[in-house]
Amino acid sequence: MEALAVGDARTAVSLGPDQPATPQLLTDKVLRAQLATTPITDIKVTNDPAQEPGSSSDAQRLVLAAKFGVTPTQVVLWAHKKDGQWKLDTTTAAITVNNPPNAVEAMKTVAIYGVGTNGSNPISVFPGVIQVGSTNRYIDITAPAELVLPEALTAPVANRPAIQPAIALNDAGRQAAQAAVDAQLRICFKAGPKPPECCPKDGCLPQPAAPPGVDPDSGTIEDLENTQGMTYDLDPNTMTVHVSGVFNYRAQVMEYSKPTIFRDAITVRDSHVDITKDPPAWFRKPGS
Repeated sequence: MEALAVGDARTAVSLGPDQPATPQLLTDKVLRAQLATTPITDIKVTNDPAQEPGSSSDAQRLVLAAKFGVTPTQVVLWAHKKDGQWKLDTTTAAITVNNPPNAVEAMKTVAIYGVGTNGSNPISVFPGVIQVGSTNRYIDITAPAELVLPEALTAPVANRPAIQPAIALNDAGRQAAQAAVDAQLRICFKAGPKPPECCPKDGCLPQPAAPPGVDPDSGTIEDLENTQGMTYDLDPNTMTVHVSGVFNYRAQVMEYSKPTIFRDAITVRDSHVDITKDPPAWFRKPGS
């Protein structure tokens, strides 16, 4: 408990018997972030008077008491002596992650104080406040702050503390998805024939005849002036975003061999963006 109180994660882990499930969450960095929210004070460690007198000299029942923030706590732990060293039965708590349905890829990005869990469930943490986030900067994963008290060290599986993550595309994700679609539109709407990926599997629809004097292969979109009616639907199971809306561009075409500026409104209905990539990338769904 004293090691936890001073932010010494290595010592705290070394007092336990086994390698925890998520050692990356048991570092000085994470522990000190927990302590900044919930300091540990008034530490007392005593022998449990309820321990039977005939117990082995290599086993001790200890009563660990402390305050986590303003909350008094107490837990009884066994310590065993092995190879001349005393080890507590556990120094970390197992926390259940209640995954939302259909969110496989998103849940792989769950982070505690910015450190990824790699989708592990349960996760091993020190007692203290647990702050949930995501390693993917394009989504927010949030959960009510969970104060894990030392009593959780010995909690049975059915009574483990649990976090309830919620997933949402954030502003950075929406901006990046829009930028990915914009970049693809610039590829598809530039002078010359369209690349194959710009057309659905059945091919691009024939374009209407160009007005007199206009070179039909010279049209190029230039500046994105604004958008209208945009929607961004996140699929947390695949970490992809379905984008739809209207992109309004300043565009140029050659008319009687001279550049002519016009406005072009391009309606997007079936664009998809992969936000597991950085930067996010437009893609066409198979079969579309």
